[in-house]
Formats: sequence, structure tokens, C-alpha cells
Amino acid sequence: MNRRGPDFSLADAVRDSSFTPGARDVDGLIRLLETDDETLVKAILNALNRVGPAAVPVIAARFPLTRRPARGHLVKALGRIGQSLPDPRIPEMLVSMLYDEDLKTRRNAIIALGRFPGPAVENALLEKWRREDRVDHRRSIAASLGRIGGDAARKALDGFKTDDAELNRILGQARLMISRRMTRGEASSISDGAAPKSPVRLITHCRAGIEKILSDEFDGAWSPKILGPGRVEVTLRGALKTVFRARTMETFGISLGFVKGRGADAVVEALSGGEALNLFKTWTRGAIRYRLEWTRSGHRRSDVWKCAKSVSERRPELINDPADSTWEAVIRESKDGVQIELRPKKLPDPRFAYRLKYVYASSHPTLSAALARVAGVRQDDVVWDPFVGSGTELAERAIAGPYRELRGTDTDPRAIDAAKQNLKAAGIGNAALGVGDALTLRVPGVTLVITNPPMGRRSRPGDVGPLLKRFVKHAAGQLVTGGRLVWISPAPEDHAEEARHAGLTLNYRQDVDMGGFRGQIQRYDKR
Repeated sequence: MNRRGPDFSLADAVRDSSFTPGARDVDGLIRLLETDDETLVKAILNALNRVGPAAVPVIAARFPLTRRPARGHLVKALGRIGQSLPDPRIPEMLVSMLYDEDLKTRRNAIIALGRFPGPAVENALLEKWRREDRVDHRRSIAASLGRIGGDAARKALDGFKTDDAELNRILGQARLMISRRMTRGEASSISDGAAPKSPVRLITHCRAGIEKILSDEFDGAWSPKILGPGRVEVTLRGALKTVFRARTMETFGISLGFVKGRGADAVVEALSGGEALNLFKTWTRGAIRYRLEWTRSGHRRSDVWKCAKSVSERRPELINDPADSTWEAVIRESKDGVQIELRPKKLPDPRFAYRLKYVYASSHPTLSAALARVAGVRQDDVVWDPFVGSGTELAERAIAGPYRELRGTDTDPRAIDAAKQNLKAAGIGNAALGVGDALTLRVPGVTLVITNPPMGRRSRPGDVGPLLKRFVKHAAGQLVTGGRLVWISPAPEDHAEEARHAGLTLNYRQDVDMGGFRGQIQRYDKR
């Protein structure tokens, strides 16, 4: 809304979010800031931010002539403009306002400078810290130094004593923020070849429904135990990387066991204990950085700061750093206590490195691996994936063991291209891939049809029920006697009936979470 007739009012225009101000409006917007109307002030600040750097020289010229409350509002405007579009003039102007006669202006300048890292700003805030006697301004200085400060700021804050509880809380956060920032230059990684001195309990995670398949990927030496939907406990005795033998696993964590107590106190007890420290030291090379994640209750920022502060006091070598963490401590709470898993965030997962290309609604590779496990391995297998997508079903079947032929078709040429690149990256160079219709293509001698078909909710709108019913009948016709159809069905009862009429026997079925809806892994054998 930029029409400017004789009745144009800047005060009215600025309240309209579609109004696009220009440099010619800045002077008028500054005059409008002489108000305590918070809604109008917010609209004006948004407008000045949209003007951007062109507003800076006008603000600089007008600032000495403005009175409160406009002075404080202009400082806010400068801080916002400088954050979105860096301008070296802005921090210089803000530093000059640290000793303004207006208290609000001074405090807004302190807060705004927390967005501009650099030695000049840090030194200016430290000088202000040494001179300041107002506790509310000290709180703001400490917070800004926490955001941008370095070693000098940490030393200044470490040596300060106060009886003000809120300032003490801010000082604790600021010290943690400075410490984590100063250690980011230190390397930190996970040693996948290191083994624990004694057996360690791991919790492995998978799609809900395939726990038994995941459990079966571990032999007796791992002592697998299904804990519940999507969770299988195993015992690690060797190198950490050996857990990647399980291709149906999505994530895993090292269990710290159950700690009695509630909330942050129980978390601190677990993380600062000797067991956690030994685990961190066993597998971390360099700085030990971690982040906290509660499974069911949001970010809980106040608890994060409380935990981080207390853990740092007990174990200074443990650095809470959500932006660059080597470990993630995942917290599950119950009424009696907490359970914590230490998940190695920086541990490279080599299993699916072949996935160089994706197509829309591609199979998740852990589901593809589950289908391959259900299908089993036969050396004479002629394998066909009629909805090949990016090729993960064929890749996982090839990785599972010997076969005679691999064939993949799809109606989308982009899928064929993706599958070719992915299979090549997996070291599989003998797959026959081409464009073809899953409902009409003739593929002689097929012993295994393995696929994750389009399900409507995952791929394209519309009812795919009739298409998949026709596919079941066609797939049965392509299979040799004793052949198998292994797939994920979005309508298992309907497809079981269709398969029975087509001469297929249902020998395996398992519901699985498809990310918001139910599918069923099915294995049919041709009579």
C-alpha cells in the first residue's frame, strides 16, 4: 500500500503490514516514535527495519535532537537493522549511547550490542561493566557479554559476586555460553573403533512394528531384548561401530540406566556421575560437548540451563553446546525418575552412504532392509522391484546376500536415474533398470518381488487401492512356483484376499509405522 494522495497519513499507513516505506519516510517515522503506544512503536520499528541501511544516516542525524521515549526506540531500531544487514556504523553508534542521559536508551544500547561480536564491542561492554552500579543494567551487560564475549569477559564475570538471584542466574548462563563458544575451535569426534572396558547396555531404535526383525539382526553375544515399540536393548562388548551390523536400526544410545528423582536434579546426577564420564571419555576424542533433549516435553530451556550450570560445576570437562554437540543426552522421564541415553551425534553411519540421489516418496532404507530380511536370501534369486524409486530395496537385497539377477522398473525416468546412481555407489553394477509399468510388464523367471509401492498418502493424491489390487494379481503371475512377494501394504486385509485368489499364501505379516499411518509388511509365497 504505497498510494499517497492528499489524505495520506504516515501514522495510518505504517499500521498496514503491506506498506513499503522508503528513505523519504524515515524522518516522519522517527517523529512518530515519540509515543508510548506499544502497538504503534512495534509497527514503526518493523517499517524502519524494512527501510534497512538507508535509515541509518537519518537516525544518526536525528538522534541528538530526539527525546525519550523516541531515543530508546531508535536504539532498538539500530540493533534490528544491524542484525539483519550488517553495517559497521551501527555498533559504533550503539557504543556511544552506552552513557546516554536516558536510562532506557542506555539499557537498549547494552542489549543491542549483544548482537555485534568483536573486540571493540566487548571492550566497551567490559568498561561499562566496571563502571555500572545499577543491577538491572548489570543483568543486561552480563547477558550481552555471554552472547559475544571471550576470555576477558569470562574472567570479569567469574570474579564478580552478587546477592541478586537473577543476576547470578544470568551470570551462570553467560559463563556457559562463553565457555562453549571458546571451545568450538577444539576438535571433537567419536572414536568408532574404541571398545568399552566392560559390557555396555545400548538401546537401539527402529520403526514401531519391526522390533523382532531388528532383534534378529543381533546374535546371542549381543543378548537382544525387546523393550517396547521401536526399542530393543543389546549389550555392546566390542567396538562402537559394530552396532551398525543392524541395518533396520534407525538410532541408538548408550544407556545410563534409571536414576531416581525428578526433573533437572536427576538429570544432573546421571550426567555428572562417574559412569557417564567414563563413557564420554571412552569414545570422545577432543572436547566433550553435549546437548540435552527431553523426549516428551518440549525444549524446557530453564531446565537445560539449570542442568548445564550444575553439570559444569561438577564436571568442567563436560560442555553443554546445543549448536555443536558431539553427544545428545536424550531424557525419558517417569514419575519415579529418569532414564538417559547418550547418543553419539558425530558418529558417522556408513550403512546407507550409497544413497546419493532421492526421488519423492523414496523408501527409508531401514524399511528396505526390513523387507530384505523378511524376503531372505536365495542364491538363485531373480529379484524384481516394480516400483524401484531410488533403488533402496534392490540395494538392501543385494547387500543381504547372493542372488542371480536384479531388475528394477518404474514409470518415472528420474527414478531410474536415481536408482542407477545409488546402486553404482553401493558397488552393484549388474542391475537391469528401465522404464516400465508394474501392471503390465512381463519379467520371466522372477523368484522374488520386493517393493515398497506408492501408498497415496506418501506419494500422490488419490486412491491407489485398485492399482495395488491389480498389481498383486500381476505380480503373482510373474512369480515362479515357490517365489515370494515381499512388500508393504497400505490395505493388508484387501490385499491378502486378492493374493489368496491369485495363488499366493500369506506366511508373514507385521504392522509397521509408516510415519503417521499404518502399513503392513507382508510375505506371500506362490503355491
